Amino acid sequence: MNTSLKILLVVCAILFSSDLVFANELKLSIRSSVIEVDSKLVRITDIADIEGENAGLEREIGQLDLDEIQTDQAVEVSKKQIEMRIRLAKLTFDSISISGPEKVVVKRIPPVDLQAAAKALIVEALVSQFGINREDVRLTINPASLAQTVLRQQDINNAIVELPPELPLGKSTIRFVFDGNTGEEIPVLLDCRIGIVAEMLIASRNIDRGTQISQSDYKVVRRPVSDRSLVPASKKDLLGKETTKVIPMHGVIRLASLRSAPKKNLVERNDVVDVVISRGALKLRYRNARVMTSGGKGDRVEFLNPESQKRQVASVVSESLLEIR
Repeated sequence: MNTSLKILLVVCAILFSSDLVFANELKLSIRSSVIEVDSKLVRITDIADIEGENAGLEREIGQLDLDEIQTDQAVEVSKKQIEMRIRLAKLTFDSISISGPEKVVVKRIPPVDLQAAAKALIVEALVSQFGINREDVRLTINPASLAQTVLRQQDINNAIVELPPELPLGKSTIRFVFDGNTGEEIPVLLDCRIGIVAEMLIASRNIDRGTQISQSDYKVVRRPVSDRSLVPASKKDLLGKETTKVIPMHGVIRLASLRSAPKKNLVERNDVVDVVISRGALKLRYRNARVMTSGGKGDRVEFLNPESQKRQVASVVSESLLEIR
């Protein structure tokens, strides 16, 4: 075998060796002179941002370990140590540069309970967006859902919770977003079950369908709610509403069980009423005026002036009184 062929074979063997990875230029930027980690091993990616011409190579370098560190302790890592670790991994470059502090103090802090941290963020978002009292939120996170994410301690501290416009109740998927090492936004989805403790109206008697509920028909209690279809009605929700079904005694009066009640007329044609005319401090009352058109409270109806026998318009106040202002 001639010399040229031997040289060619050696070059090919080097190029295709699985132990050697080539890149023209590799740049590392150390983020800070003091860095906190939550893992036992200190890796290059914990300390520096890596920029090269090969994404696979960047990942490989990032996972190289530099030291081992115990909880509540610290180690010191130098630029020279980082470069030496890369060289020992049999990675060859035309050039390598490391910018930033000459030495980094790496501290290990106790690992964060990610579930507790994620839960706290979701609760805070619910309180802020929907005005719920913090102590009224009932929240659980599916551990399997959390285990499948890439969330870490440093991520959860900077994550933003994105809630839907309507209060999520029951089984819900909550979206987290945090910034990755390269500045891109990384979304994470967590499966949760959300409930709130809310004020409820409980029927104090059997309430028939089509009933306009009065204060004597219910009592107020506080109970958990975890289903949007079971949202309880409030006192304000009862105004102008009637029931769409029978509500048994001790049953919850729910929003879905109410509908707008048909407006009832307080006065009908030919009813005899009083009419009060208010003009500042002056008040004039017509008695035994005859109603000419029907109407409910606040409606404007016609009546026959008992003195002039002319038609006029007044607002309905009650079953026996109209008013002109």
